[in-house]
Amino acid sequence: MKAIVLTEFGETLLIPKDCSDETKLNTSGLTPVGRHEADGASLYIGSTSQNYNVLSCKVCCMRIVLLKSIDTYGKLRKSCAVNIKSKRRTMSDADIESVITKNGLMQY
Repeated sequence: MKAIVLTEFGETLLIPKDCSDETKLNTSGLTPVGRHEADGASLYIGSTSQNYNVLSCKVCCMRIVLLKSIDTYGKLRKSCAVNIKSKRRTMSDADIESVITKNGLMQY
C-alpha cells in the first residue's frame, strides 16, 4: 500500500495499491478509503456538511475535517502536506521534512 501522511503527528493513511493520486474519493455515505497505519483499522470518508467531508478511523476515532474540494488522493496528499508545513512551530525541521518527503512533496 502507498502512504499519505495526514497530520503533523505522523498519522498515516495507507491507500490501496490499485489507487493513484488521480483516484477520486467517493464521499457518498461513509466510504472506506484505506487503512490507518497506527491501528490497522479502515479509514472512512463521508460528508459532514455542504462544504466539508470528514476522514475518520473506526477504531481510534481520529477525525480530520476536509474541504469538499479535496476529492482525490492527490489533493488529499497536497492538502495534508501544506497543513503540516504550516504547523512548523510545533515540529522540528527534520520531522517536517521527513513527513513532506514521505508524501512525495518537496516544495510547498
